[in-house]
Amino acid sequence: MSSPIRLVKNEDATATEVGTDAVWVATGYTEPRENLDVCVVCDGDIEEWELWLCLDGGDCAHTGCVEMEEAS
Repeated sequence: MSSPIRLVKNEDATATEVGTDAVWVATGYTEPRENLDVCVVCDGDIEEWELWLCLDGGDCAHTGCVEMEEAS
């Protein structure tokens, strides 16, 4: 497993990946789900309802594969 994605919360409902300009948002699946997204951190299928979605490219990550950091 790769290192978790480190995010810092923005003033809106998004978060920015540390060291990049990539913006992520916490989101969830709705019915029906015909396929599963694959986590960019652990390469596993995201079967949970909640996930993180990168708005700059569409990558997805399990909530457990993301760490939130305090803004400096």
